[in-house]
Amino acid sequence: MKGYITFLLLLIMTGNLVSGQAIIKNKNQIKGMENMPQESVFVHFNSSFLLAGEYLYYKVYCLNTKTTRLSDFSKIAYVELVGKEKKPIFKQKIILRNGMGNGDFFIPVTVPSGNYKIIAYTNWMRNRTENIFFQNDISIINPYQKHQLPVQDKKFNHIESIGIKAKIDKALVETNINKIQTNKTLLNLTLEVEKYTKRSKVSINLKGSDLNDIPTGNYSVSVRKKSGIPEPIKLATLNFVEKPKLNEAGYTHYNGSNIFLPELRGELLSGRVIALNDSVAIKNIPVAFSIPGDYYFFEIAHTNELGEFYINIDNYYSGDKAVVEVLGNNRQTYNVELNAHSTLDYSNLKFKNFNLFPSMRDEILQRSIHNQIESAYFEFKPDSIAPEIPVQLFDNKKVLNYNLDDFTRFTTVRETILEIIKNVYINKIDKEIAIIKIQGYNFDTNTGILPLVFVDGIVIQNHSLILDYDARNIEEISVIRDQFVFGSETFQGVIQFKTKNGFYDQLQNETNVLVTTIFKPQTNKNYYTQRYDEPIYKEIRTHIPDDRLQLLWFPNLNLIEMETTITFFTSDVAGTFQINIEGFSKTGIPVSMQHSFYVE
Repeated sequence: MKGYITFLLLLIMTGNLVSGQAIIKNKNQIKGMENMPQESVFVHFNSSFLLAGEYLYYKVYCLNTKTTRLSDFSKIAYVELVGKEKKPIFKQKIILRNGMGNGDFFIPVTVPSGNYKIIAYTNWMRNRTENIFFQNDISIINPYQKHQLPVQDKKFNHIESIGIKAKIDKALVETNINKIQTNKTLLNLTLEVEKYTKRSKVSINLKGSDLNDIPTGNYSVSVRKKSGIPEPIKLATLNFVEKPKLNEAGYTHYNGSNIFLPELRGELLSGRVIALNDSVAIKNIPVAFSIPGDYYFFEIAHTNELGEFYINIDNYYSGDKAVVEVLGNNRQTYNVELNAHSTLDYSNLKFKNFNLFPSMRDEILQRSIHNQIESAYFEFKPDSIAPEIPVQLFDNKKVLNYNLDDFTRFTTVRETILEIIKNVYINKIDKEIAIIKIQGYNFDTNTGILPLVFVDGIVIQNHSLILDYDARNIEEISVIRDQFVFGSETFQGVIQFKTKNGFYDQLQNETNVLVTTIFKPQTNKNYYTQRYDEPIYKEIRTHIPDDRLQLLWFPNLNLIEMETTITFFTSDVAGTFQINIEGFSKTGIPVSMQHSFYVE
């Protein structure tokens, strides 16, 4: 991995860069590209037929195309839902850990009925000569819209809300059972019984086959009610690895060709600095990039000869806005831009036909009722955010913290520094300009080096902004007196202000400071699992309706023991439910299992 990073750093430094892409300039760079690993992406998702008001749950597997083992090359994947207009309905960014990541998307009532495609890829995959991104058809019915003209069969003139039935291409009418391969020779799936009552416990027993040990690895599990409406076929892992394009060598590069850079260490963002006049240079200009919040991210990048810069985000952050500005006394002579993520070219994407008919009114009506009841009681069945372990910029530093509630409150930050904060003072330049200085441990304050001043993770160059700020909005002030080296930049200490409500508004009138919403990764969740075998649920949940169609979504099943048991509970909904397990073993073997049971 270190060799790949070194090569890409050299490519960034020596090659031209345009809108987040590098340009190949010589034979050595071409050879280096050819030695890089190739990737492919597989997505396991809960259903290929959804109603507005339901969730699409999915898990992404990023694979090395030569071995089909999970790849640790890319750390970010992109998942999109694309409609017939060839434009994304939604686009999500997924963090990959050990080649895997998961997310979900709520289908809003603004999405019309029709056939869609779920698309997934990594930035590195965009360099392939063939369109090898993952794609699978998904049909959506929106029973809350009266007019279904885009998907209405022309023979019927009066199709009311919910009075619809799906009629799909022959390729979609064929059932998944006939198309999805299973490898029962690797994994045995058994249930205690094949019929269950409502709100009863189901135990899935998984163990290796008679001839094999259990295929150790990480898998995803979906248990969902089978629909009576024909569904688009879901691609299984076995079918996926047999696709001929998976192992094709698809990188063809030459001098002058553009390449998309891989996201090797986390999110890779790019931007550029624009000179407002021709007399100033745009090369090697320091750029401060901040994502403020309780857990903030901060980085200093330097531009290349075209004024382009890159930011690599390799740590958790809680905010959703970025603040970008040029550092230095001549910052007013520049503007700064942050490049948006560009989507794929979907002009050649082909969709199946999808038509609606009136005769399936009852089934869709009943499913819609189930969804509305579940939505009404959502507060009793919430998902939770999976905890992250953030690494903050000043961890393991000698920090002096001042919680201002422990002191007499002053009106301004200027007064607070003078009266409370030790070894920090204010140097007045003129009537309007003042700067903050920090006394080092060697008491040398005449170095001419300014401290790094932070507010909620935002670097502040105009110190007067914070000095005149209302100190009653400040929760805590932290000071580092040691000289602080960040990249190639050196600061005489650090002073950090944590506010109660954020600091964005104070920056809006600052010229040459870019404040923008960023495209951030999905938050990891622990998905809610209904239980009826614990006293608290028996006492409190008894009278709460349980209309779940999705009984279980478990995206991270680790198989490491010779035998594993997964438990969940049925709901108040009767019918046939299907268990679907997908994934890849540690040795790259695709595993796909389906098993049905009945709830009466």
